[in-house]
Amino acid sequence: MTERGNRPGRPIPDKDRRALLAELDAWTARGRFAAVRDRALYVLCLTTGIRLAEALRLDVSDVLERVAGPRIRIVSQFYLSVGKAKGEPASATRQGYTSARSVFVAEPARRALRVYLDDAARRGWMPRDPWSGPLFLTVKGRAAAGHHRLCKRTAQAHFRAWQERAHIVDPYRFHDLRHTALSRLADASAGDVHTVAVLAGHSSPAQTMGYLHASPAKLEALSEKAARGVR
Repeated sequence: MTERGNRPGRPIPDKDRRALLAELDAWTARGRFAAVRDRALYVLCLTTGIRLAEALRLDVSDVLERVAGPRIRIVSQFYLSVGKAKGEPASATRQGYTSARSVFVAEPARRALRVYLDDAARRGWMPRDPWSGPLFLTVKGRAAAGHHRLCKRTAQAHFRAWQERAHIVDPYRFHDLRHTALSRLADASAGDVHTVAVLAGHSSPAQTMGYLHASPAKLEALSEKAARGVR
């Protein structure tokens, strides 16, 4: 299996994404804490387009809100502050966007985060009513021993290992999840690159264009449509 290195990013095909999720689900069924955590991280990045480093800087308080009394729930939106986002805020005279931005958490990501946080609480690695500390913990993240934030190198190594188990021959970089998310956002918005740039925290739509890729299915459908009438 070859390492993709710095080759241009590409969106992950649905069949590969399903294979990877199936492998994560299989390990989750065996009671593996790391698999539950990794699935939550993977789905969060895939559906929001946030960078790995940004996701790993999140605290539990960023994604939880109190509903009534002791009841808590996963938020559908949180603000990624300058301290946790990549880059610096734009100056008053500069046009464009900053990496600090609102992040919208879709139902699949909220569900994966809920499963992960419940599992962490059940193991005693996180209190039932957590409002501080890192969101994504290492397997040594027991509350009694102090919080241990998952590091970028470990997350990337786990991502490569999951792909090996899922028999993905040409492995993807973790950053390709961001490419996939932004490409899907562009499709959902009918090519509104301006809006995707805001969601991505890019300084301009031109920067976003480097993240947008046409899926093989979309290219095939377009080719079939263009060939109609040809004899």
